Amino acid sequence: MTIQKQNLITIISVILSIVFSSYIWDFIKLPYKEANIVGVYSSNKYNAINEILRYIFFIFVPVCIFVGLQFYYKNISLNIFFAQLKVNENIYYKDLKLLNLVLTLLLSLTILEFFSIPFDLINLDLFHEGQRLTSAYKSLLDNSLWSGSYVIISIFYETLSAKFIWQLFDHESIGLMRFVDRIFILLCKILIILIIYKITIFSKLKFLYKEFFLVICSLILIPNLFDYYNSRIDAEYLSFREFPVLILTYFFLEIISNKNTNKILIVFLGSISFFSMVWSIDRGLICNFLIIAIFFYFLLTKQYKSSIILFFTVLLTWILSLVFLQNEFKFFLDNTFGLLKNINYIFGEIHPKPFGSDPGSFRSAKILLGVILCLIISFNLFKKNNLINLSQFKIAMLFLAIVSFLTYGYNLGRSGGSHLKEVFGYSIIFMTIIIIGNLLQFISKKDLFKYTSKFKINIFLLIFTLSLFFLSHTINLKNIITFNERFLKYVNLNDSHYLHKDDILFINTTKNIIKDYECAQMFTNEAAYLYLLRKVNCTKYYFVFAIGSIVDQKNMINDLENVEIIITTESNDKGHPKYRLPLVKSYIEKNYSILYDEDIISSQRNKRIILKRKLN
Repeated sequence: MTIQKQNLITIISVILSIVFSSYIWDFIKLPYKEANIVGVYSSNKYNAINEILRYIFFIFVPVCIFVGLQFYYKNISLNIFFAQLKVNENIYYKDLKLLNLVLTLLLSLTILEFFSIPFDLINLDLFHEGQRLTSAYKSLLDNSLWSGSYVIISIFYETLSAKFIWQLFDHESIGLMRFVDRIFILLCKILIILIIYKITIFSKLKFLYKEFFLVICSLILIPNLFDYYNSRIDAEYLSFREFPVLILTYFFLEIISNKNTNKILIVFLGSISFFSMVWSIDRGLICNFLIIAIFFYFLLTKQYKSSIILFFTVLLTWILSLVFLQNEFKFFLDNTFGLLKNINYIFGEIHPKPFGSDPGSFRSAKILLGVILCLIISFNLFKKNNLINLSQFKIAMLFLAIVSFLTYGYNLGRSGGSHLKEVFGYSIIFMTIIIIGNLLQFISKKDLFKYTSKFKINIFLLIFTLSLFFLSHTINLKNIITFNERFLKYVNLNDSHYLHKDDILFINTTKNIIKDYECAQMFTNEAAYLYLLRKVNCTKYYFVFAIGSIVDQKNMINDLENVEIIITTESNDKGHPKYRLPLVKSYIEKNYSILYDEDIISSQRNKRIILKRKLN
């Protein structure tokens, strides 16, 4: 059978398998098990595990069809595949000096951009930013972690990031919390450039084309994946919470750079296991899945010493964390397992059927097809007649494809808005590398720079890099010079600069009403009020959006026994705790009365109410 006919059969088979997977989607339905949590899943009697099964089936059927046909046509064999997973040679690139110069230029320009960006005043997001401000403020006062705040994303994101920078500057402000986010975005941009740099070295592109590859890929990706200016509602393709996934990816690429594996890097990689869980629970799960995959990679390639080092580093990291955190470690486990068990039932959304009629169906189908394409292309690189790419390049692309597959899990149960957009980033990285790499591979055959002097090449590359950077970025020299002045002004702005006038009035009024109380309890999703009032939450359930189970509601009710003040809002939103937490609502209605009822009806905010415990 001719190669053309094989390819045609493969393409048709994959397309038909995708159509079949889409058709089967709605038939993958496990029986619903009552979770006693008010939410979309419970109202639709929908089992949360359906999301995972549907996703795996939709991805694996076409990928397995493709791989199966490649084995059938003997384009791939297990022996050849495993042989190419083994790194048998060190990467040597004789013109590394010029490539390093380009890398230095890109990193320098990226840092200059950071100092150039303006400090815009955007109204405070009382929900998402309040989630972080209130938890951080409580920890700042009492040094509590999970014991003081029931976190939904992670202790670092919600508590420690803001707390640490407040302690560093001995000052609490909204501006400082937002500034630390910018630092993490900068670090993620730097890691993207370093990852592209490693893949550039792995590629078989000729002199100068490697440099063009690094420049073009970096300047396509870094302004589009991350944005200093975006809000939570208008998220980019990657969040700065990807930091541990990106650093793990970079460490792995460094490890496979040489046939003699760097054992120190394996130690660093293994230490990410616990750190990533503290950084962000969902990203931490992905990092730990990837660490497990790397562990088995070491076993498959007979790097037994590396696998042992990785295993014991992970184990030692968790043991040290247990010793260091002491009682907080138990609260961490209880918080994490409780959250993972209930989170999708609390605020889960049913994933739209690919190519269906539901809202978001086309967008989700596009991203799912991207994941399938990444996996198929990565396996295709391992064909026995593919001598164009080095083993390191193939392994790196397979790793990125696996990351793309795993990170779509962020979207399962939260299939809308920014969550859907944020899972597309790794597929974009993968496809950008493949497209630009193949395009430059084709152009390099023309020998366009064969008779050009090295000096002229360097000047041309410099102009090309600067031109492309300034076309995709904005650097304001005046802002760079005045950065320190602008920064100090920004981080010392008081809260009122970030609030609507009605919010300012409410905060000032409430401060006088509850000034004699040490704490207050939130019964609204707008968690920022406590920080703005400079009060701590009376229970660890400061962010009531994160709870929903009967157990959590009963625990919260027990903690309310000695609580005098509750802040709530009047809302018809089904996500409001009065709809989602019926047991707590009944308890509050029985034991509390209105102390203050806001008389301002605003289109900006729900009507706010302060409740006080009734006298027995």
